[in-house]
Amino acid sequence: MTATPEDVHFEAMNRLVALRGARVADIGCGTGWLIRRLRQSEAMPTGIECTAAQIEIARNRDTENAGDYVEGVGQALPLEDQTYDAVTFWYSLHHVPTDQMAKALGEAHRILKPGGVLYVLEPTPEGPSYELDRLIDDELAVRTAAQAALDGVSGFRCIARETYDTAYVYETAAEFISEMTRVDAARTAIAERKASAIQNTFDQLGRTVPGGGRSFTQPNSVRVLEKV
Repeated sequence: MTATPEDVHFEAMNRLVALRGARVADIGCGTGWLIRRLRQSEAMPTGIECTAAQIEIARNRDTENAGDYVEGVGQALPLEDQTYDAVTFWYSLHHVPTDQMAKALGEAHRILKPGGVLYVLEPTPEGPSYELDRLIDDELAVRTAAQAALDGVSGFRCIARETYDTAYVYETAAEFISEMTRVDAARTAIAERKASAIQNTFDQLGRTVPGGGRSFTQPNSVRVLEKV
């Protein structure tokens, strides 16, 4: 069975960060997949999410631990100083407003214990998956800004840095469009206007996989920073 992108990402995190018994804050937790996976690794997670609808889904999927999901934003975390062993931005730093990214990294520093680690996973603006995605939502500017914010961060030292690829598989271009518009219905009009270009890019850049569908590679960047 082929590993999902989430499995690949978590394998890297589990290898680079000591999770067992750690208090971990996941900034931009969405519907809580990582929170639930962290708990399986015997971590003690807290999820921060700015979208009320996402928080509701997370709590409904994890009713026994509903209190682990807190509404808030990365640039103003509703968490106490020096109380976490690890903080993660998992595909979320580039969603913080560009002029607030440095502040969000500063907030991570504030809530980390001395010697705690900041784990930042970001998709880079390159590769077949990015070229397909950008037809509906071009994240070149925000992904580039996220890397620049990390380059300029203070109060940390980099203890690990890695790049690796994940792959997203879609049976059809229509399935890809459905995934993109499910996240943001406002993208529907863009997808309709660019339907032909999306289909052409899907056919040209996708790698055929056994059993049908096409696979699109996405390069990723991970930095692990220790609070100093």
